[in-house]
Amino acid sequence: MCIGNRLETLNTEENLLVGPIPDSLGRCESLSEIRMGHNFLNGSMPRDLFGLPKLSYVELQNNRLTGKFSISSRNDSQLRVLDISENMIHGELPSWIWRLPDLQFLNLSHNCLETLDVNLNSQTSQPMLNIVDLHSNQLKGQLSTIPLGFRHRVPRSGYDSMARPLFFFSVSRNKFDGTIPTSLCNAAYLNALDLSHNHLTGTIPKCLIEKSKYLKVMDLGKNNLTGVIPNSFPDFCSLKALVLNGNQLEGELPKSLAKCNTELEVLDVGNNRIQDTFPCYLKNIDTLRVLILRSNQFYGSVNCLDTNTTWSNLQILDLASNHFVGKFSIRYFSSWKAMMGTENKTRSEFEDLQYITPVLTYQITVKSHKL
Repeated sequence: MCIGNRLETLNTEENLLVGPIPDSLGRCESLSEIRMGHNFLNGSMPRDLFGLPKLSYVELQNNRLTGKFSISSRNDSQLRVLDISENMIHGELPSWIWRLPDLQFLNLSHNCLETLDVNLNSQTSQPMLNIVDLHSNQLKGQLSTIPLGFRHRVPRSGYDSMARPLFFFSVSRNKFDGTIPTSLCNAAYLNALDLSHNHLTGTIPKCLIEKSKYLKVMDLGKNNLTGVIPNSFPDFCSLKALVLNGNQLEGELPKSLAKCNTELEVLDVGNNRIQDTFPCYLKNIDTLRVLILRSNQFYGSVNCLDTNTTWSNLQILDLASNHFVGKFSIRYFSSWKAMMGTENKTRSEFEDLQYITPVLTYQITVKSHKL
């Protein structure tokens, strides 16, 4: 296919192709785009693929590729998009990925990656990424090992349409431990942050809560975080979803959450050790669709809600396994009109809550508890 080095674009997406990718493509110096996603390709990636001088797009997602990454890449690589998600790539996540000067989209999710390159130097690696998605691997170590000192990109000519700061970072469902690095707070305009389902410890950095001025989604659930939730939500908070379920957080729910009153749809602090009264100060957040306080130490009455105006969009309210007392007015249900849809309509609306960022859709699945 590359006789005379004339082939520039190879696109075979969404077919039924099987077998390995020809190793000869790794010697096709004219190739700038290889898009072979959504097939049944197997074997390893071409050995010299990432050494090609003009390569800018690699999209091999949703295949059956195995093997490991090559140990090196070009220092002057033009690679901008690298998507090898939903394969079976294993071994080490190489340090050269973080040194690619033009890389903006990195999706290696749903693979079997296990370790970070021990030579990774966060001082010399300065990525200019917009999307970093490493979720559903087996990566271990500390998040501080990843170079998270994200800076604003100075766009090259012709790249202006993609020249934005990082706005999506996910390492969910890995084996990372240690604390949440404060360097994450340096990612200006971060829209979605998902660190859930790891083994993270320590407290939630105050500066991360302050980032809620730009953050739309923050999911720190299913870790081992301790301490209190910082009471530092900013004015003009733009959070749509805050998920802290399944940690060891204690103290009171921060009153500054009331500042997130224009867009907040999901608040999930279930399965922690929070000691507080019912958060009546949230009753004016008309956008709220999911409120989960389950399995904490909340106490007192819940009779502070307005039966006619509170939470008209609410679809899930979970107060189970707390210490609430008193009466629960049946009149609340008449104001929660969003709960009155048919079974199919309700399922489609709340089971998969989607948040659209400029490039991709971030999805949260809310699971109901069956007795």
